[in-house]
Amino acid sequence: MPFYDYASSDCGPFTSLRPMAQAADPCECPKCGESARRVILTARRLSETV
Repeated sequence: MPFYDYASSDCGPFTSLRPMAQAADPCECPKCGESARRVILTARRLSETV
C-alpha cells in the first residue's frame, strides 16, 4: 500500500498508508478526527534507470 498526503484544516498536513482504491476518499485526521481531503504536497521524484 502506498502513502498519501492529506490536510486537516485544524491540524495541517499528515501522511497515511492506504489502499490505492481509497486514495481519493477523505481520511480521518489522526489528531483531531476531522475528515481531511487529499493534497499533493511534493512532486514525486522520477528517476531514470541506466
